[in-house]
Amino acid sequence: MRVTVDARPFKHATRQYTREVEAMIQRESQVSAEALAAKIRAVAPKDKGGIERSVDVVAVTGGFAVYVGGEATTRKVGTRTYVMKSGRPRKGKPVDYAKIQEYGAPQMNIPAQPYINPARSKVRKAYNRRIRSRLTKIAKAHSG
Repeated sequence: MRVTVDARPFKHATRQYTREVEAMIQRESQVSAEALAAKIRAVAPKDKGGIERSVDVVAVTGGFAVYVGGEATTRKVGTRTYVMKSGRPRKGKPVDYAKIQEYGAPQMNIPAQPYINPARSKVRKAYNRRIRSRLTKIAKAHSG
């Protein structure tokens, strides 16, 4: 999610306002990523527990990423950090079926059991409400 804030009305405090907004968004991104990971763990299929153990929160440029399945590794390209799939299952975390559980596999007669997208929708709504509320508070503090 990308957030753009117009700081022109706060000419006297533009730098401070920008720093506060960036710090707030970074904190909220981390809180939301952790909440998403917890919600995915709670609703993931519990066959062997591999999916819920495979959920990782990884810091990337501009925020955080929640990664499900395999081993999450990061790669730095210039000044940006990206999450890369290593292709290796994590030790004690066999989760080759995480994607199949989410989307299904008709050729193997496995129905979809979505657990990532429903969790993401709920967390996204709460994240958006908190961002709007906190932006309003920061704007009021700098406008007066």
